[in-house]
Amino acid sequence: MTIFLGSGVVGGTRSAVAYNHYSLLHTLEAACSAPTLTANDAGATEMTDLLVASAPPPSPQPSGWQSIGAGFTSAPEIVAGSFTSEDLFARGTDEGVWQRHWNGTSWAAAWTSLGGTVTADLAAAGQGSSRIDLFVRGGDSQLYHRAWTAASWSQWSPLGGVLSSGPGTSVRSSTPATVDVWAAGMDGQLYHKWSADSGNTYSAWEALGGFLTSDPAAVSWSAGRVDVFVRGGDQQLYHRWWVSGGGWSGWQGLGGILSSAPHAVSCSINRLDVFALGDDNGLWHKDWNGSSWSAWQSLGGGWASSPSAACRPGTGKVDLFERAPDGSIWQTTVTAT
Repeated sequence: MTIFLGSGVVGGTRSAVAYNHYSLLHTLEAACSAPTLTANDAGATEMTDLLVASAPPPSPQPSGWQSIGAGFTSAPEIVAGSFTSEDLFARGTDEGVWQRHWNGTSWAAAWTSLGGTVTADLAAAGQGSSRIDLFVRGGDSQLYHRAWTAASWSQWSPLGGVLSSGPGTSVRSSTPATVDVWAAGMDGQLYHKWSADSGNTYSAWEALGGFLTSDPAAVSWSAGRVDVFVRGGDQQLYHRWWVSGGGWSGWQGLGGILSSAPHAVSCSINRLDVFALGDDNGLWHKDWNGSSWSAWQSLGGGWASSPSAACRPGTGKVDLFERAPDGSIWQTTVTAT
């Protein structure tokens, strides 16, 4: 018995044709425009009565989403500098970083190239409207950093490590600000490094245990608190937090079956919102209200990467960004409840 699932399948169809495994191989070869391997699969009948005649156009995204651009190969990454300033980053087909700015009214007419060689999803941290710190995994698997300080971008600089995931980042509101960077090492556990001088110099890497199967995500709602989220080996969401004076908690399982890395935001003290793709490739949401975690809630869609989210400072509005299967980036706004 063979079951076909997917957007290219004629739903509810049962075939009476006597196909074999060469038919399945020939069907896959044709779908991928690949050459046949032997005379057996070349002569086998394709299973076309189970499939639509041609690939359908990309499925429309849920109502309320708008397209921000196309041609991207990574998850988007958003930073909100103020209520009227956001910067969106993603990897292009050239493997470099591309940026687009929103001024509170409209998006910049074009994307700007920031170069680099990016081999995983990227991460960015904002310090108000005065600074953005951008982190990527480079071609040699170490962490690289570039910063924008009000007027210009610095050059790319290496920060070491051998990363098996993309980085995650968060900012603690200390004076000066503390920038934290997170990644999975080659042993699968969580590693952490930080800058206590607003992102100018960084510590060595610190091992924090666990077993990650995704990029980590982190958020800080005060100078004395950091929350880190990862997908574990069983595909569920895991959470660990640091409290000034109390150190690190253990790992807490938060359920779900994730098909992407999580992304977390905090719009106010003791409030957390986490977004991730489920096993249906739809967007799902879970929140902490100060005393308990909600159940997972579906936000729909059919997406191809982990989400990115940012709280507009001073509001309860969360701007969500996702990448569709055709490489386009989409945005919507939800209210943190």
